[in-house]
Amino acid sequence: MEKWYIPLNRQEPRSPTYSKKLAMAACGLVVSLVLCDLASTTGFAASVLSFRAGLQPGGARLVIDLDEPAEYTVTTDASTILLHIDAMSTAPASGRFPDNTAAEAFTSKPAEGRTSLEVRLKSPSVTVRHFTVPMPDRVVLDLFPSPRSGGSGDARPQVQALHGLIPSQPIGGRGKGYRELRLLPEVLLLEKGLAVKTFPFDLPDTKSIVGGGSFRPVLRFHGPLRQDRARVTFILNGVPLKEIVLDSTVAGKQVTDIDLPASLLRPGKNEMTLAAITDPKNGIKDGEGTLAFLDGSILRLDYLDASDFSLGDMAAFLEGGPPFPDRDLVVVIPDEPEPEEAQAAMELLLQWNGGSPSGTASGRVLSVRSVTPRIADSSHMIYLGRSRSFPRSVLKAFHWEPPSQESSFLSCFVNNYGRLRLLITSETAEGILGGATSLLDRGLRSSLNARRMYVSPMKVLPKPGGGSRKDQVTFKDLTGGDLVFSGPGKSSRLIEIMVPPGDLVGSRAEVLLSFRSSPLIDGDRSTLTLFLNGTSVASVNLGKSRIGKDQLTTRISKVLHGASVLAVEIEAYLVPFPGGEEVPGEACWMMVDGSSHVRVPLADKRPPALLEYLPFLMGDREVTLFIGPDPGDGLLSALAALLSEWRRISGVDIKITVKPLSALRWDNLTGDAVIAGSLDELFLQGVLLAAARQGGEVVITGGKKGDPAFDVDRDAFFQLLHRKGASSVLVVGWPAEGFDESFPGEILRSGKLRGDACVMSSKGETTPLYIAPHKKRVGLFSSDLSGGSGGRVLLGAAALGLSLALLWVLVFLGRGRIGR
Repeated sequence: MEKWYIPLNRQEPRSPTYSKKLAMAACGLVVSLVLCDLASTTGFAASVLSFRAGLQPGGARLVIDLDEPAEYTVTTDASTILLHIDAMSTAPASGRFPDNTAAEAFTSKPAEGRTSLEVRLKSPSVTVRHFTVPMPDRVVLDLFPSPRSGGSGDARPQVQALHGLIPSQPIGGRGKGYRELRLLPEVLLLEKGLAVKTFPFDLPDTKSIVGGGSFRPVLRFHGPLRQDRARVTFILNGVPLKEIVLDSTVAGKQVTDIDLPASLLRPGKNEMTLAAITDPKNGIKDGEGTLAFLDGSILRLDYLDASDFSLGDMAAFLEGGPPFPDRDLVVVIPDEPEPEEAQAAMELLLQWNGGSPSGTASGRVLSVRSVTPRIADSSHMIYLGRSRSFPRSVLKAFHWEPPSQESSFLSCFVNNYGRLRLLITSETAEGILGGATSLLDRGLRSSLNARRMYVSPMKVLPKPGGGSRKDQVTFKDLTGGDLVFSGPGKSSRLIEIMVPPGDLVGSRAEVLLSFRSSPLIDGDRSTLTLFLNGTSVASVNLGKSRIGKDQLTTRISKVLHGASVLAVEIEAYLVPFPGGEEVPGEACWMMVDGSSHVRVPLADKRPPALLEYLPFLMGDREVTLFIGPDPGDGLLSALAALLSEWRRISGVDIKITVKPLSALRWDNLTGDAVIAGSLDELFLQGVLLAAARQGGEVVITGGKKGDPAFDVDRDAFFQLLHRKGASSVLVVGWPAEGFDESFPGEILRSGKLRGDACVMSSKGETTPLYIAPHKKRVGLFSSDLSGGSGGRVLLGAAALGLSLALLWVLVFLGRGRIGR
């Protein structure tokens, strides 16, 4: 255990203004525990500082020192390695490698903001592994002999990129543990009944993962006549944590324990603020009093060393903790995944998206060929697939060992950039799904206490129960927790929620706010105002602050039900308590609790079969996902985001099962389904679409006149098909090459998918198509897919017509013979 002391000068009690200045000055006395990241300087190219040639076990190593990160490429010919790096150098450089059997010498030349490097090899049978290292920034090339291939005449060096696959080096010590910051004794004067004190502290360096902490102040309060009480609020980084009452009639010290959530701690500087105000008894007012910090006050940080990060910690991370500065997750799957591999990726992303507020976490599925150095260096990554799908260098980074046929192999580590890496592999696709579902099973969490392990036998996640649809969503689901408004004056927060159409909203649609406020605000002049779709619907004075929560409930007017998105805006107007105008802003707050909710119940009738109402059309059942053999980049990411929003909006615990598109059979299709693939794959499978290929292009065949042009290489196509009963089928036609940019997931969270069908561009622009009126259709050309497909209805009608015509001919001929 390591201890740091925060020296606080023992002084006479001072006013809040002086205490505030003293707290700011104390920042310079805090022992720094953080190793700050070096930020890239924009507008200037990186520079090469030096080249260092040396040996490594079995071969040679070349290190290129940089002043900041830089992009680079590595290519080879028969006996040379060529490296082009986007970093300037001032002059040519050269050097020789010490005695080894892989590399001979290197030379570098500057060229217009870049540097070209050439490494001469002693033999073409050389393996080159290259990667980057931060703090300070370096590019490393490892060269070592490799066995010759059978055709020695075509032998070339083998290049292996290890971007983001270098584990963080252990920092020593006992691994899991804690650090303590001890506060020296100090006395605060509650001038005019107020006092505020801020304790700054820094987190450990980036190789330690902070899992939370605690604050244990030892306090004693003295009122003027020993009849007062003091209300004390503890605030971490602007978020109120706990409020206590100290009674001056209590002799001796009073100790309280305050949890520090890991989600509120951040790399670098943090602040714990204490705000105190006297709460007089018997009408006594304006008492000053004193608040003393006694010996034994401790702020403790619990941390997890990167070298001790386990599979159980990785599973917890997918649910929203432990916290990391970046919330960008990439799941890497084979270029042509099996259905079980695609389903495993979807399960992981659904867990990831569900563990974070809507829109705050980025989750993507990429094929092996789509991973770039920039993505690898900046994202948390999960490699998921059969072992033969990944380069041997990737498997070696995870210390892979072949599992048995039935088992899956799981391995994780924190890399040298502080990003998480996880490998789920097996010899079979079924083993991949079993490994992923075992990782997500909370019942197995305590068993995942190692960095590497085999999982056998396979465990399958249970299907969802038959619970009813939730008709309300909490602010915690939408924002991740409480909403805090700090500082004097006006501030507001806007939350948008997808809601069903107005005529489908049941009774008692409402917004309920649970809130509490700081005792340091003037409750008679401070207000909370609620706006719905820009209209003020309720306002309340915060009144006299008390320990506990107040509530504000307002009905949602039917006038506001017409929009598919309900905009909930909360505005706080905070006025400091008289005499507290100079207190820090974080001590003047109002907090809306995460348990606050928006309730929009559904009426007892089915929503229109339109894309904007699809979350409300889904039943509490399993959804079958049919996908093509080579999902384009962004397709699985989009489907995961879409299903996550369905879960969040409807409250339905959607369970997915992935099947190949070739297994689609209309006659046997039951329940809700999503059919996804390139348009050509969908056409080949005979999926009914309001689009068709004519010549060399795809055109929209249904909808109103003036429908937009459709670019099959850049645009995605969504269409809702209808079946008998309550089931729905969503068809997603994806660009064959995927989107050039990351999929704009906010489209799926904003209600922009509308109509019977919708065209979506890679820029996030959507165009709805309305193909037919939404009422019961009669005649032969209904787009209802009951009993198979609409095409079968047309064929049946044609067959009936031919049969009647043939019968008429036979009757006519028969009459002719009788007449003769």
